Amino acid sequence: SHAGESFSPHAAMMSTAVRNAEKSRTSTCSFADRVARASIQEYLRVTNKTRWESSMQTVLAAFLLHDSKDDSLLVVSLGTGTKIAAREYVLEDAEGRVVRDSHAEVLARRALQRYLYREIQKCEQDPDGSGSIFEFHNVSSRFVLRASLTLHLYTSSQPCGNATLKRWAKPNSSLRFEGELWENNEHPRILIQAREEGQVAVLVKKDPGAQRKADEGGHEGESKVTCSREGMLAPGTASAKSGLGHVMCCSDKIAKWNALGVQGALMSILAHPIFITSITVGRKFSRPHCLRAFCCRLQDFNASTFPVDVMVES
Repeated sequence: SHAGESFSPHAAMMSTAVRNAEKSRTSTCSFADRVARASIQEYLRVTNKTRWESSMQTVLAAFLLHDSKDDSLLVVSLGTGTKIAAREYVLEDAEGRVVRDSHAEVLARRALQRYLYREIQKCEQDPDGSGSIFEFHNVSSRFVLRASLTLHLYTSSQPCGNATLKRWAKPNSSLRFEGELWENNEHPRILIQAREEGQVAVLVKKDPGAQRKADEGGHEGESKVTCSREGMLAPGTASAKSGLGHVMCCSDKIAKWNALGVQGALMSILAHPIFITSITVGRKFSRPHCLRAFCCRLQDFNASTFPVDVMVES
């Protein structure tokens, strides 16, 4: 995970009273700056906006492909948003047309899957596959991402859930990575010493209906970490056992993508797993907490021991 350039329309329009999370900062590596800059520029291009015209603060996420042949970086999907659908609307949706999770990272991944399906179709139609990011692997009879390509995720703010729990590790704001494009070292194992407190727990996004009831009851807002019988709870989240939510937090979804790939169960029939090579986070970035949330709490998971048919059902 890397810190990258972040952009908030409010910060661009206001010269005073800028919140600490909106201030400019030094990234952990130059590649993170490239990823952030490319994502923001593509967002402004497709929305036909300038930074000054973007008056609403939101979260932006993007998936990018880097090609080592020419060091190019291509934004292949974008998503913006911070909302989820209330459970009552989902239950009323008999045809399954309601998008439950409209957080930026999730929308960007949905768009990425559409892009990947189109690329698979291109590879099927072209025997050489030269116009596609995929090539056909004869041994496994599945498509595989070309060797020169790597997938990268950008999010303008720390994903909700475990990554927002700034506990059980100390951030290093002065960290700077030099050398290769991105850090490629094996992560050290983390010490899981607060399992009961929620150090590695799975959280759900609190249902809007449950949040309204909490507000009406006069409880404190969701701007701070809270504590429950199930352990520490990140802002806007609830324990998976609480019944107060039905959608996994983005930190947990990203951890799942890092374990199983971003392609999803259905595409696993057609293609080898596609993994994220680096994650660039803008606002509120903390490297040790991101490592724990997105990767290292699954340090004992070994995807290679899973047969293909089991991975498809996961």
